[in-house]
Amino acid sequence: MKHFPSLDGSRAIAAWFVMIYHFEHLVFRDFLDQSLLYSYAPFRNLGGLGVVFFFVLSGFLLTSILLREIKKKGSISYVSFQKKRALRILPLYYFSVLLTLASGLLLGDLFTDKSFWIERLLLYVFYLPNLAFVLFSAGGFPTQLWSVGSEIQFYLIWPMILKLCKEKYASVFFLFIACFVSFKLLLSYLVEVGLVVEFIDGVDSYKTALAYLRFCQLDCLAVGGVIALLVAREDQYLKLKAFLYGRKVQLINLFLIVTLFLLGVGGGLFDHLLFSVLFGILIMNLATGPKPVFTLEGRVLNFSGCISYGLYVYHPLVLVFMAHYYQSSELDFLYVPTLIIFISLTYLISYASWRWLEQPFLSFKKKIS
Repeated sequence: MKHFPSLDGSRAIAAWFVMIYHFEHLVFRDFLDQSLLYSYAPFRNLGGLGVVFFFVLSGFLLTSILLREIKKKGSISYVSFQKKRALRILPLYYFSVLLTLASGLLLGDLFTDKSFWIERLLLYVFYLPNLAFVLFSAGGFPTQLWSVGSEIQFYLIWPMILKLCKEKYASVFFLFIACFVSFKLLLSYLVEVGLVVEFIDGVDSYKTALAYLRFCQLDCLAVGGVIALLVAREDQYLKLKAFLYGRKVQLINLFLIVTLFLLGVGGGLFDHLLFSVLFGILIMNLATGPKPVFTLEGRVLNFSGCISYGLYVYHPLVLVFMAHYYQSSELDFLYVPTLIIFISLTYLISYASWRWLEQPFLSFKKKIS
């Protein structure tokens, strides 16, 4: 696979955004007077925007891999692709589910509403943690996996779309995004007018579907695919690429990202789609631009990017144990020492996971043709 500059650094930044957000959320929830950032309204969108950045990155990388395979072999081996994705994602995915269930049994206070325990577990087993989060708030389960579930669902359908669309990639990509956005608009309208349909007793189908689509965010992943297509077509879209690679456009794009964040944009129905376009332009320049206005390279960034999956998955569990420790002890909460311990433990566990759980499975990818 071709190495894109600043790729690991971009992953690291996205993971840090989510980690900082969840740490501040915990501090605000349990130690209100100690919170430094959470009371500032725009900061509450930081975690969600970090995930959107992840999504655009994933869509960009996935589509780049698939387009390269089509160019090299003339087609996509769907089974081989899914095997490789499974080796990358599923070991840590299922391990985190088991680990969180074990911690729930150990702490004895994570399993709320036990009557839905089996339903939640089944949704996690079959790659629907985002639906579990919408239906049950996923109490007792690793809620952060909702975004991993969205990526898995995207990985299942996106290769088939590329395989079937017969070179009409641009039209199909935009049609996919348009259909997704239109469906969200329709559901939003039905919810707004108060129309209620219950296919399952007690579950408002339209509200649930709308909430699921907002968490699913396949449109943001598809935007990454559009950027990958733009880059992959070396002899096409030359004027558009020259425009987007321009220094002025890069600076305006960064200005818009920062300004919209400071204005608190991020909670609206299509705010994440807007940010995904801006993030896509940013990633395009960082990964493939001839003269990016800055880069995300360096030892710390590259190392953090390598273990970013673990950072994202493990940090909520570290926070759960730290909160439990403070609540069961008489120690005073100290912000800086707690933050240092949180970061250190998360990095230590994530590196151990990458070294002894993820890497052994990834070594099998070379055997898959």
